[in-house]
Amino acid sequence: MAKTRKRDTGEPGNKGQFGRSRRGEADLDLGSLSDDDLTEAIEEMELEEDLEIDVDGDGIADGELDILREGDLIVLAGTITVGDQTREVREEVAPAASFEQLRAELLAAAQRVAQA
Repeated sequence: MAKTRKRDTGEPGNKGQFGRSRRGEADLDLGSLSDDDLTEAIEEMELEEDLEIDVDGDGIADGELDILREGDLIVLAGTITVGDQTREVREEVAPAASFEQLRAELLAAAQRVAQA
């Protein structure tokens, strides 16, 4: 038996009063990701050069940041040496809703370190 449809009977359909809204992605739940899955996703971002910090602007890296997982936090940490002064740096990365956003947050955190 064929299904009777509104277009077959001439009855008007949805006039928009039952509109749809797109849901954004839920926050990236780091607790549900294994260390291996997170490491693989970060490696695919190819951030090595972006995490080399040139503080004095001479085109030579003064330090390199490592991406660390501390529970549900992602942290950039490393040592920066300019002249004869060395300092430890640590910058928390803002929560992200996707791996693409995580990449942007990692780059923004590295920029904050370079400017500090």
